[in-house]
Amino acid sequence: MKIGRSLCDRYGSKALRAAINAVFGGHQPVQRCRAHKLRNVLDYLPKEDKAQVKSLMRSAWKLPAEQGMARIKKLAAWLDQNYPQAAASGSDPQSLCDRQPKGGVVTSN
Repeated sequence: MKIGRSLCDRYGSKALRAAINAVFGGHQPVQRCRAHKLRNVLDYLPKEDKAQVKSLMRSAWKLPAEQGMARIKKLAAWLDQNYPQAAASGSDPQSLCDRQPKGGVVTSN
């Protein structure tokens, strides 16, 4: 039986990732939940910065992959300098930029 390539969605569960690897293989694209990713970053920001960061992340996710990644990298650098815990909660710019396949970028971590 041949299994086609599918996009899997998860929320940080190592056991779920292991199950995806076992069924579909280690190169299966996986997207982490945007809502949880956004909430994780915002939880480390002061109230006055939350709306702007939320808007920046959401607008970057709507852009074509190359432009979106450029904006996310810029935001990640700013977060790293001003709010290191918020930056660390996204783990890296790529993780902040998970998007649906039509946007072109999907993580596999």
